[in-house]
Amino acid sequence: ELIYMCSGTTTHILNGTDKLVLQEGDLLFLNQNASHEILPAGENDIAVNFIIFRNFLTVQFHDRAGKHFYEIFLADVLYPAALPSTVILHFSAKDIPPVL
Repeated sequence: ELIYMCSGTTTHILNGTDKLVLQEGDLLFLNQNASHEILPAGENDIAVNFIIFRNFLTVQFHDRAGKHFYEIFLADVLYPAALPSTVILHFSAKDIPPVL
């Protein structure tokens, strides 16, 4: 799951305990085992939520040795382990110039 914060802010409760405030320009990636709750937003708080199905991703990962955190995240999405992780990725992208 991917959430992009278009404007304003939203508050998320991740995995039942962790509080995260998304601000304009932020990206939040959640794997299939992470749970989240979105607290009520204001009228000008706008986010886009994308659900990405596993079969949409065609890259295969076979081991975690020497992998970056985003590769481990994708590996968990594609090939869940016996003990599911609740990994999330959060990027603050508001200061990155847009691609024109």
